[in-house]
Amino acid sequence: MGKVIVVTSGKGGVGKTSFTANFGAGLALEGKKVCLIDADIGLRNLDIPLGLSNRIVFDIYDVMDSKCSIDNAIITSKDLSNLSFIPGSKDRTMDELNMKRFQTIVSELKKIVDYVIIDSPAGIESGFEFAVSSADEALIVTTLDQTAVRDADRVIGIIEERFNIPLKFVVNAVPIKKNKVLGSIDVIKETLQIECLGSIYWNEVFINQKSMVVIDPKIKSGLEYRQLTRDYLGERSSQLNSSDHFYKDEKHFLNFLMKLWKRKGKEKNLSQKDICSSNS
Repeated sequence: MGKVIVVTSGKGGVGKTSFTANFGAGLALEGKKVCLIDADIGLRNLDIPLGLSNRIVFDIYDVMDSKCSIDNAIITSKDLSNLSFIPGSKDRTMDELNMKRFQTIVSELKKIVDYVIIDSPAGIESGFEFAVSSADEALIVTTLDQTAVRDADRVIGIIEERFNIPLKFVVNAVPIKKNKVLGSIDVIKETLQIECLGSIYWNEVFINQKSMVVIDPKIKSGLEYRQLTRDYLGERSSQLNSSDHFYKDEKHFLNFLMKLWKRKGKEKNLSQKDICSSNS
């Protein structure tokens, strides 16, 4: 039987959907069979970072209404053969969602994949409860923003009270400012009082391209997603960048630039000496 993870947040705009796509793809890169479900009914954005918008024919409601089978609604990623996706609906509402039928679909998926990851609506309305009710574990996405942390804390309290499932949190869109950021994350840990799975740095490339950065090892936040996934699986790798290693890379790069600048300066001085010698 597979494991069901719900990705949720108290506040919208924290990058929950992009995290779902990249975390799911990260698990797939580790050889796990993964199916993502877009449970953010009425908005349906998970298809965008997955790059699957033009391949949607059926959605989760079509399965619940018996208009198609689960297999018909599943879309396989173009990039990873073991990553699949069931889209939500833009034309239906959460009030039309049948919780028992939704739970049945999730249970069926658990039989054929290693991980089912549900992209939950932000907030604490009915859609949130539907998504969390089917999960074995919850990942809470927040940013360093005080309102996002406060809303995350509220969501954690509700999950602990009503659902009693394991919880972890992730800090997303972290600015690249070492001392201030590390201190802020420590404060968030003290506030939320649950395990921190990791943090993902802000990446303008991802924001602009709307793609899965985890599949590109040249992008630093892509490496962060890979490491976070391995941390989740308990498979820490020294080959991938942790946050500390990231800062070391930045320092090495700056040192390289300084050496290059000094070298250019010496070459310029030498060339000037050559010119003066030839003139004399």
